[in-house]
Amino acid sequence: MANVDILTLITELRGTEKYIQAIFMYGGCYRFHLFLKKLFPDAVPYINTDKTHVITEYKGKFYDITGEVDPEGFS
Repeated sequence: MANVDILTLITELRGTEKYIQAIFMYGGCYRFHLFLKKLFPDAVPYINTDKTHVITEYKGKFYDITGEVDPEGFS
């Protein structure tokens, strides 16, 4: 996606609807990864050890709907 920073995109998306963060944090995290992957083809999913949450790695940084996150506990 030309000229769009992934963190800016996430921030703007999160601000569009009050429930969007809950949707993509609790049950829709993999769908959020797939959304990011469509826009940023080099994005890679990581799942936590409990297999309850997926985050996205892109250009050495990790993201979910909350923004940049710590990848500890994800593989």
